[in-house]
Amino acid sequence: QAIVDEVKQAIDDVNLNLFVQLGRMVGGAMARRTAVADAPNRERYFEDFVKNKVFYAVSHRLHVEQAALDMPEAALRKLSLAGGLMAKVAHVDHDVSEAEFGAMVQALQTHWQVDEKAAVFITEVAVSEAAKKLDHHRTVRQFANHTQREERLHFLDVLFAVAAADGMATHDEIEEIRAIARTLNLPREEFIEAKLKIPRAQRQA
Repeated sequence: QAIVDEVKQAIDDVNLNLFVQLGRMVGGAMARRTAVADAPNRERYFEDFVKNKVFYAVSHRLHVEQAALDMPEAALRKLSLAGGLMAKVAHVDHDVSEAEFGAMVQALQTHWQVDEKAAVFITEVAVSEAAKKLDHHRTVRQFANHTQREERLHFLDVLFAVAAADGMATHDEIEEIRAIARTLNLPREEFIEAKLKIPRAQRQA
């Protein structure tokens, strides 16, 4: 009823701005429906859509662009999870800086031996809308299932590097990493050790 009343008022006032907004809403909904309809093998990838949204988005984009990455699917699944979690930390302040983006690309190249093209591709998808819709517990648990303990410990260093890439690891970013570490069942002492590797002047806590 509120929408109907607003539309009536817009007609009376010749409020073209509202019609533009409504057009964007309708257009956006149609675009989302088209994207889902064109998604590759929706039934096959349903589990990925639920459990690993970044991998699903990567697969969809590769399908649309008729492209491929030179790596096994299992590795791409793990890197999609890593990219999604890095993006969650970078997205804490609702903005991913160039430095944070670069740190994510560098992490994929350095720690997982991914070539630059693949690292940039995965990072681009990870920092898109896909990462904003990640289920924290499900994503972290899936990452834990794809990694060994030492790799998870090392991943804390990666997350702190992303947080501090723009010059300051904020309190909220550090708390996001703390939540990830807790869900990974990593000891508090390991979290603190990783945090203290960031110089005091570059972190808020």
